[in-house]
Amino acid sequence: MAGKSKSKNSGKGKAGASGGSKMKTAMSAHNNPAARIRIPQTIGLPGQIANNAGGYSFPLPLEQEWMRYLIIGSKADNGSFYQCGGAIATTISRCIMSAVLSPTTCAHMIRDIVDVSVNARAPKQEMTMMSLAAAIVFPPDNVCKAQALAAINQVCRIPTHLFMLVQYIRDLSQDKKNPGKGFGKGVRRALTEYYTSRGGLELAALVTKYKNREGWTHEDLISLLHINPAQMKDDGGRLVLEWIMKKDKPERKIEANPAKGIVATTLPAKMERTEFLKRLAAIPTPDKDVVIESKGFMKTITSAIGSFMGGGVAAPVVKKIYVHFEVAHPESSMVGNPIKLMVNEYEPLFHVKKRLEDMGVASIVDMVLWYGGEAISSSKSLQEISYNASNKIYVLSGTEPPAPAPTPVAAPAPAPASASTKAADVEVKEEESKKTWDDPLISTARFLKALIELAKTGDEKDATTAIAIMEKNKKIQREHLPSELLNTPQIWNSLLSGMGMTALVRNLGKLSQVGITSVRSPEIIKMLGDPKAVKESRIHPLQVLVGMKTYSQGKGDIGSMTWAPNSYITTALSTTFRQAFGNITPTGKRFMIGLDVSGSMGMSMCAGAKNITPREGSVAMAMMTLHAEGAQNVHIYGFSNVFYSFNGKIRPEMTIQEAIKATDVPFGATDCALPMTEALKMYISSGVGIDVFCVYTDNETYAPTIHPQVALEEYRRVTGIDAKLIVIGMVANQLTIADPKDKNTLNLAGFDTSTPELISMFVRGLI
Repeated sequence: MAGKSKSKNSGKGKAGASGGSKMKTAMSAHNNPAARIRIPQTIGLPGQIANNAGGYSFPLPLEQEWMRYLIIGSKADNGSFYQCGGAIATTISRCIMSAVLSPTTCAHMIRDIVDVSVNARAPKQEMTMMSLAAAIVFPPDNVCKAQALAAINQVCRIPTHLFMLVQYIRDLSQDKKNPGKGFGKGVRRALTEYYTSRGGLELAALVTKYKNREGWTHEDLISLLHINPAQMKDDGGRLVLEWIMKKDKPERKIEANPAKGIVATTLPAKMERTEFLKRLAAIPTPDKDVVIESKGFMKTITSAIGSFMGGGVAAPVVKKIYVHFEVAHPESSMVGNPIKLMVNEYEPLFHVKKRLEDMGVASIVDMVLWYGGEAISSSKSLQEISYNASNKIYVLSGTEPPAPAPTPVAAPAPAPASASTKAADVEVKEEESKKTWDDPLISTARFLKALIELAKTGDEKDATTAIAIMEKNKKIQREHLPSELLNTPQIWNSLLSGMGMTALVRNLGKLSQVGITSVRSPEIIKMLGDPKAVKESRIHPLQVLVGMKTYSQGKGDIGSMTWAPNSYITTALSTTFRQAFGNITPTGKRFMIGLDVSGSMGMSMCAGAKNITPREGSVAMAMMTLHAEGAQNVHIYGFSNVFYSFNGKIRPEMTIQEAIKATDVPFGATDCALPMTEALKMYISSGVGIDVFCVYTDNETYAPTIHPQVALEEYRRVTGIDAKLIVIGMVANQLTIADPKDKNTLNLAGFDTSTPELISMFVRGLI
């Protein structure tokens, strides 16, 4: 830690009274290469700013600074963060507040926020949500505010994100010139859409899995938004709204008042929630082999649901309607043929298009259904388009311009069918008997009822019944289970079969503790090494690295749970880590990877991870380039104020943990110029050249030697190699050792999932 303990103020002091004359010297030496190489890092070059260690570095361009913040994030940076609302604990980076000042930079930042969130480029969502909240609360104009509000449904994929964003909006709104709660008309409309855009079953699974986060509950938010049940997407959504908002009221007490003829009494409360659950539990659940279209069952269940949805009014019976289609697709062999299908009135028309494709009418890709003079969305049902059974739906081409469809006419009287007509006149009774179609209200009610039954198994510690319920309801996840059952091996054995990648990595310790890994280890290793599953899960590499370190240590960072790690699973996690970055294109160039192993790189946490330091994270990131380029093309070194060779100590076949252990060297001060100066010595002594320098650092360099950028320029001059410098910032500050004006330098954020491929693209000249 020598020298790294210097404060930001002490760094400024060095450039204080005597700093003016030193800066003049640096300025005068700017165009003199011989003089530039003699300027120490404690004296700034033109365009540099003081760093926190007493040296000088280049400031990042604003867009690169906010990207580093979105990916890495941080909660404190010696005053470079904006404290809002006085006592409010929320902090937000200065670069975000600078970005929202201009319509151009604000719009650019919003696009980056969506990109980082949707493509899972960041390990955590806090910085994404905080930055989006800033764009909503402090927009430079109405256009940017509309763009920020439109992004809410893209980045808030689970209620945790939504609650987080709401809290940031409220906190930041207290720091406006006229403080408020942040719930203007536009914000309410955008937040309401999170609930109203989802069908009943999807919404039920979300709100019951994430009941409360960040100090918010769904009841809190819905009360603030004043959501009208009529706005919900379907009856299932309206049922979920009832589920959330119904709650038991306390008993109403009436005091005695002889003057008014009232005697002392206590009236029973109107137990809204209890009564709601009682009625819901009374809904019959069909056996898994019973077809839900059975008229008897349908009548029973719709009546039962209607009894509490409409105060005793029966819910509408789901009907099937014969629909007449007219093929007008120009490339279809069936053009001009009438087709008759039986369609469920609640069924999305996408299913109907699939049936038409199976019949050979046309490809579903360029098939468009037209009714009433306009194209119909595939997500809509007959009920939603107000279909009249006496009219036709036309099957047209998706490549045609959206011209008005032919005027609907009444279906002609059936004519004697020929053999070809019989093939087209499909009523799909057999197909309907094989496929179960759930009305949104019924499927949602069954799911909520299953949760009620599941809760009872916790009181009775009945794992067998709980597993049976889980098998019938695939949307039930670990968060839905009673806590009393979460120490049961049978439960975890059942959960494992449908467990997603993120949940698997997070729960490896528990699976080992209850003994599942000892009997299903091969299956778990196969799951961890499945590239398709890793890609589809969008698990972030840092989450894998955190899970790997936690699992291998045999105990959690909090709590008393312990387990015996399985070495094969630990090795498999290294494969998961690499696959989480996706494919990396090798360049065939000669790389030198410089890992900053100075004191400051081991004193903080990497991107908010509780047990991974920037120093450890940089080793894991370097392994990606080593795997892609091969050991023959990659030289790996560590540096503080001393240069360490890790060649041969870090090999592609190593696990991440083994590589981290191999780089365990003493802490020291920081000289970020060492990779370039030592590479020059290597070239002079052995003729080995370097095409690309990749330096993983916090950019807090301050050695009394040559500046890193000048060392790069000197390397290029002596060797004749136009070497590139890529700086991967492992801390969210505004510093870089690379001059942003140099076209052959690139600044990236550590633990961005796109970083390894961006390195490859930059080296290949594609960016």
